[in-house]
Amino acid sequence: MTSLKQQIERNIEKTNKIKSAEFKSTHNLLFETAPFYHPSATRFRVGTCDGIYSCESNKYIIIGVTNHEQGNGHLQDVFDWFENSCKRDKKDLMVAELMNERFKKHLIEKRGFTAIDDNNVIKRLKDIK
Repeated sequence: MTSLKQQIERNIEKTNKIKSAEFKSTHNLLFETAPFYHPSATRFRVGTCDGIYSCESNKYIIIGVTNHEQGNGHLQDVFDWFENSCKRDKKDLMVAELMNERFKKHLIEKRGFTAIDDNNVIKRLKDIK
């Protein structure tokens, strides 16, 4: 029979293995979530970025994202997290209802998204590296 100390040590070893195998974003930021007033959407925060997302059977949809401290690279972590989830769950990634034309251009030219229409872009699973 194992002692309590041995059981605790084994649990710590297991936990450390899980942590070392976990996904880490570019700046090692956490992906935090909270309920949103509409049940089909969820609030998220990654570093200085926050926003709202939802999901459908075949895609994650970023409804809105704001970076409160531009230039710190935290937006990269947002996309790191979403793209990792897309690979894990085999889904596309969509950014919906874009009102910022400059951000839409950035998503298409720098992040590999394709325009669906005037306000929506998508990155297909096959294009997520």
